[in-house]
Amino acid sequence: KERTRKGALYMTFVLPSEYQQVGRAPEPYDIAVSVQERLPETVAVLRFAGFATENEIQRRLEELKVEIARDGVFAVADDDAFRLHMYNGPQKLPWLRSNEVCVNVKRLKPAS
Repeated sequence: KERTRKGALYMTFVLPSEYQQVGRAPEPYDIAVSVQERLPETVAVLRFAGFATENEIQRRLEELKVEIARDGVFAVADDDAFRLHMYNGPQKLPWLRSNEVCVNVKRLKPAS
């Protein structure tokens, strides 16, 4: 899930590498679904287990941002934007769930 600046949520899926060219991807059955190519980006990710509640998401985002700032090599590109990756269905036990919060970052220091 990704939250836009206006607060809307949308869901994304990553297609297998055989569909690297958008034209090769299968046509969606639903007209509300579209296939889009994303430009390469540099991101920072924090993985966590359990339920991805609003409070837990905010707590983990703050934890990720603190780690990025502490490292000093990157900075968060847009403080209001983030992505939530949830990898499991609703039947998965909480301690076995795998989630990630993800933010775009920009490099502050040149790569060594």
